[in-house]
Amino acid sequence: DNTVFLIILLVIVSTYYIVKLRLNHLPIKRQVHFLTHLPIFKRYYKLFTTYHMTNQFVLFFRNGITLNDIVKIYLNQKANLFLQYIGHTLKEHLQQGESFSHILLQLDCFEPQFISYIKQGEKRDKLDIELEVYSTFLLERIEAMIHQHIKWIQPIMFAFIGILVLSVYLIMMLPVFEMMQAIKE
Repeated sequence: DNTVFLIILLVIVSTYYIVKLRLNHLPIKRQVHFLTHLPIFKRYYKLFTTYHMTNQFVLFFRNGITLNDIVKIYLNQKANLFLQYIGHTLKEHLQQGESFSHILLQLDCFEPQFISYIKQGEKRDKLDIELEVYSTFLLERIEAMIHQHIKWIQPIMFAFIGILVLSVYLIMMLPVFEMMQAIKE
């Protein structure tokens, strides 16, 4: 039982590091495309990315920072390649006259509702308020999704731990039972 557990753990850890190494060698656009097409993970990725960007845009717009200034800030990011990618994409498409919401829709790494909230905020000229409301909604949705997955994973983990404890107990007690059988005979 322990061998099977160790093999499964080794496969999971190895897969994680292989994927991480491969992703680091890809351009950021390909990384985003890959992450937004992984089953199960893509839901979390899009939710977290949307939540992160929503909070950033709320702070920027609330403090009167224009979209052009946001683009400059993102382009100067050295530590976060994703923000640099967003800045580059925004700059390129804004120069072609495309709308903010249309550009974000093309990126395909955000929740579709994010674009709707941006359009609604642009129409009402209350983008920071709309995005703050959406940010709260996203946080609740992320929490609900995590709780849902924990409810599914928790019984499996408890069963696995129970089997592991039982296996260890049997491994320790079997020699004692064998000695008792030998003494009886």
